Amino acid sequence: MTLFYGVLEPRSGKLTYCNAGHPPPQIITGDNSDTHEALFRTGIPLGISDEAVWERAIAHVPAGGLLILYTDGVTDALNQRGEFFGEKQLLDLVRSRFGLSAREIQDALISGVFAFAGSEPQVDDITLMILSRDSAKDRP
Repeated sequence: MTLFYGVLEPRSGKLTYCNAGHPPPQIITGDNSDTHEALFRTGIPLGISDEAVWERAIAHVPAGGLLILYTDGVTDALNQRGEFFGEKQLLDLVRSRFGLSAREIQDALISGVFAFAGSEPQVDDITLMILSRDSAKDRP
């Protein structure tokens, strides 16, 4: 089983996490291709080995940034041509909506996945969470 576990400190944006083989969450800080960081795995999926060890990693979600967490059902959604929705399309869609609320981006992403898949059956769970950190100007 894959798992992502993270603890975000809202005031500083410090994110301490372990990623046990889960699709890499993304930190997005703007609307162009140079403004994201993938939070790659820090260990193997759970249940594979009794001796498994997971490293702790630290990332930073800056003021005004987004943290995108999703299951592989989002990126592995297939269309009628057998193409995957994919990470690039996920990032492009989020970047195109950067500056909107987390809820608006989440709704657009879910709608985008289902529009991409069309009439193809959903083959995996689709779970998505988007956290938006207030920009410095929004905080007292």
